[in-house]
Amino acid sequence: MSEPSFVKIDDTAIGVVEFAVDLADLQQEKFYTKTENGNFILWTFGKTGHWEGQKIDIDVRNSAFVINKDFFVGKSYENVTSKTMEHFLLRYHGKDNIAERIVTFDDSITALAINVDGSLLVAGTENNKVYILRKKEAKYEICDQLNVNGVPLSLSIDPNDEFVAVATTERAVRVYTLNNVSDTSVMGAYFVSSFTSVTYINSSKQRRFCPVWSPNGIYMFVPTYVVHPNLIK
Repeated sequence: MSEPSFVKIDDTAIGVVEFAVDLADLQQEKFYTKTENGNFILWTFGKTGHWEGQKIDIDVRNSAFVINKDFFVGKSYENVTSKTMEHFLLRYHGKDNIAERIVTFDDSITALAINVDGSLLVAGTENNKVYILRKKEAKYEICDQLNVNGVPLSLSIDPNDEFVAVATTERAVRVYTLNNVSDTSVMGAYFVSSFTSVTYINSSKQRRFCPVWSPNGIYMFVPTYVVHPNLIK
């Protein structure tokens, strides 16, 4: 087996870089990057044998987002009439810059996750809540709500759509069932040394645990500095 090699594809990124893939198109050689300076880029492996970047004209700065054919972005705007903040989950169809407002929340969206077939979407908000949305006749509706201990920073749906892992500012990752929803987690663990910030906007440089599931849903992996996490009973 040949030794792996590394190729620099972008030297213009500023700050923390987030990666994303389109869950509706996993067979293609492509991925997306979001940088702190606001660049949102689609990378594809071109005929020239090099990775080529194409800027996407969708504003994802200071926003949680996921991709499943369409782009789902959490946004907060000030209502110019009432002078209050309003919080929306927006859906961009394809790469155009026309947004469809899906759901309105009471607080800013801090984390998003979507399943492979796009029928299930989970959103975390800054008021320590996790909302479960299901697709019904091409529209997403809030079906259930979880009250969690801390601001959700990362969400991950298992491949069988039975559980969602929630990492929060509580410095813990907890797993909740998506059927017969309950605020009581079925398992979890504290990772005492790692979580810091409170809000999504000022937390771009914080360490975030991003739990991921194995393809069969039997295992969940959590990157951490803690050798022996404290299990939640």
